[in-house]
Amino acid sequence: MFQKWKEKLIGRQCKAPLCREAEYKDGKDVKTCLAVAAGDAEGQKAVAELAVHLKGVELEVLYLGKAGTGMEEVAVIGEDDFTFWGKVKNEHLKQVLDKQYDMLVDLTPRVDVVGRYILAHSRASFAVGMKKEGGLADLVVAPAVDVSNFIKQLTVILAQIKRY
Repeated sequence: MFQKWKEKLIGRQCKAPLCREAEYKDGKDVKTCLAVAAGDAEGQKAVAELAVHLKGVELEVLYLGKAGTGMEEVAVIGEDDFTFWGKVKNEHLKQVLDKQYDMLVDLTPRVDVVGRYILAHSRASFAVGMKKEGGLADLVVAPAVDVSNFIKQLTVILAQIKRY
């Protein structure tokens, strides 16, 4: 019961993204990237593939899930990193959300309250993600069959963006 209240309070914090204007960058102008991925083996595989396609880009990753899900080698962010009232209590997450990134890539297969919070409060110039209900991405890639297909489509789109 308390878990549902906590989830609802976190959700209230991310109903609408913070007021910001998306600044789209073409592939060669992206220097820093925050990736949000599922806290499982598939999420790690997706991040590795993204890193291959974003050569020369400083990549930071937030894995989403529950503690103790077999991801001891990486930090996993979940609802336990928020107070009961929906405020961030994880210092690493606070630092990531305060940092400016050129791009945020949402590699998660579905939307959850923690992922929505991160997308709503990130200081990334623009956020990209696969088409899914409840997503907050500035640039939505659809249809994406799987994460690998999404990353390939994203690479093509970034190459085609031209700023005038």
